[in-house]
Parts: sequence; structure tokens; C-alpha cells
Amino acid sequence: MVTTLVALLVMALLVVVVARATLGPSATRTATTVPVTPLSDARATEARQNLQSALGTLEQTDVDGQGSISVTALRSDNPSLTFTTGPSTGADSISVAVPGDNSSITLAARAGDGCWWLWWSGVAVSYGHSPPAVVCQATTLDTAPTDGPSTLGVTWQSDSFPAS
Repeated sequence: MVTTLVALLVMALLVVVVARATLGPSATRTATTVPVTPLSDARATEARQNLQSALGTLEQTDVDGQGSISVTALRSDNPSLTFTTGPSTGADSISVAVPGDNSSITLAARAGDGCWWLWWSGVAVSYGHSPPAVVCQATTLDTAPTDGPSTLGVTWQSDSFPAS
């Protein structure tokens, strides 16, 4: 019995020595030193994908450009997301703001690295990001956002989501 334990201990030490020699010293470090994609990056990706999904829902809901956009209609057309007129509380919670004339819609989704934004007019789309300190609640915009920082604290970009 003791011989078996000693043999197993010797084998374990040999495995460690061979692993260090073959893979280098980093092979025996603890898992905490291995770089891992942070959860906030995953939440940011999820928020952007959910906003894109909401945009697809908008495009299907308002195909003739004459329809009324409402939180109720969005919930009905895409029940996998939570649509609200209040602030977004997470990547799958989409804050919605629509002006009275239904000329555009602003969407916002909270993520660990801040808030991701999408503005749509039926013709044009703008994408935005704001830091975590900004309240993640969509607001109506009278005109299309211009590229760059805005007074809302959102950095807008017209072709894709900006870097966070």
C-alpha cells in the first residue's frame, strides 16, 4: 500500500516536471492567472445582439412605415426580450422611447461596461455606447444622432456599434 502511494507521488511529480519542460513555467500556474474574457464583455455582446434582434422586430413590425410602435407591440412580436419605457436593468431588458409622431425609436440595453444604444427612423440606424455612470433609459431624439459624443453622454456611430 505504501509502495503504491509512493509510486503515485513519483508519477505525479514526473508529470509536473514533464509539463513544465514541455509547456514552460506557465503550464503549472493556477487558473486565476490565465486571461479569461470578462463577464462584462459577454454581457456587452449580449446587449448589442439583443438590440439588433429588437431592430429586426421593428423592421418586421413597421414594414409599411405607417404603423404605431409601442412597447406592447414589441413584447408581442419578440417575447424573448423584455421591453420597457423605464430604464434597462440588463442585457435582455430593452428601454424604449418613441416620439409622439412615431418618426423614430430609441432603444437602450444595460451591460456591465455601460449602456448600448440603437436609434432607428425606418431609414437610418445609429448605434451608441455610454459609460456605466449614465442612466440606461432611452430618450426620444428629434433628429438622427450625429457621430461622436452627445449631450446625453452617449457616443454615437452610424455604421456599427462604437468601441466601448
